[in-house]
Amino acid sequence: MRRILWLIYHTSLSENHPKGSIATPEHGKAAYAIAAESVVLLKNDAHLLPLNTNKVKSIAVIGDNATRTFAAGGYGASVKVKYEITALAGIKSRFGQTADIKFAQGYKANYIASNTAAQNAGYDKPDQKLIDEAVALAKTTDVAIVCIGSNREYESENYDRKNLELPFGEQALVNAVTAANPYTIIVIMAGAPYDLNEIKKTNHTIVWSWFNGTEAGNALADVLKGAVNPSGKMPFTFPVSLNDSPAIALNTYPGKDSTTTYKEGILVGYRWYDTKNIDPLYCFGYGLSYTNFAYTNLVTDKKSYQPADKMTISLMVKNTGSVAGKEVVQIYISKPNSAVFRAEKELKAFRKIMIAPSKISTVSMNINVRDLAYFDDKQSKWVIEPGEYKIMAASSSKDIRQVAYFKVN
Repeated sequence: MRRILWLIYHTSLSENHPKGSIATPEHGKAAYAIAAESVVLLKNDAHLLPLNTNKVKSIAVIGDNATRTFAAGGYGASVKVKYEITALAGIKSRFGQTADIKFAQGYKANYIASNTAAQNAGYDKPDQKLIDEAVALAKTTDVAIVCIGSNREYESENYDRKNLELPFGEQALVNAVTAANPYTIIVIMAGAPYDLNEIKKTNHTIVWSWFNGTEAGNALADVLKGAVNPSGKMPFTFPVSLNDSPAIALNTYPGKDSTTTYKEGILVGYRWYDTKNIDPLYCFGYGLSYTNFAYTNLVTDKKSYQPADKMTISLMVKNTGSVAGKEVVQIYISKPNSAVFRAEKELKAFRKIMIAPSKISTVSMNINVRDLAYFDDKQSKWVIEPGEYKIMAASSSKDIRQVAYFKVN
């Protein structure tokens, strides 16, 4: 009790403690900005997005996730919000004055994390009646927006998924609606990878929208409308197959007797896929835009550095398209012919920048040379290996745009 009271008296009851606020309009604006910048455009081959409000006069919004909220309260990883804009509400808000918007549920999300397997039996089966209703609606509209993915029951604390398959028979829904309306947009709300192989192959427009908080629906709708140019990047790797993931490839999951051995060592996340030359479905750092960016003139401020130095990296990035957009410039570094085993490359810096159409921006980032060190377990200390290093400016871990070299003495 003494320790708890000490903390209270030195924080919330302190005379210098600033007055706080909860769920203010300013908080809502911040939530919107975060959500808008996090939406990831995975595919836009037909250039259907952004939607042209002068041409799109009817929209079918399909899928349980279009009307579901994801911040319903609880403990642990769950939160409770003052309000939450659903995808359907956001789309109605942004398109309702110019288009007729109708909804069909499409699938039943009949899964409860705390239930037994027997109680959840059949959750992954498509509901043909709901699919037929969705198809009938999609046939009557200019555009169909199918909202699928998971929810906070299916993707929950303390419950591991057994596979990467989309739940609730969603793939069958996607296939049926796509066949009924060639102008179908797939929107996925989820927080972890899923098997999108079939969707990536057969659908031309795919958006990843996360569990995006209180302003999720408005942010999504503004991306679909083009009021926001998507600039989100994937913070993890989507494997083509679950067998490509290190936990399965190394046979460490689910382990034995509630114990699993960590075997991938330093090859965490994208480092595993890049080092093992495993092609992912979507790589770390991936995300498209409504414009394009060209990288040139990657340079370092010096050709060689001492271990205590700070290096400055700069390059030119041009927006080659006709609309303003934000790009996340990623800097990866590798040590060719290293004395120790290392990942193929490692992200060392990144920066998001806004660039007007046809304009060029100079992007600079600093990296401490000591951040290139590895831990020598024999000496029990960090070691900065001398020699030549390779630096890469990239739009994703697999999309290297510029390469340069420097030395550490």
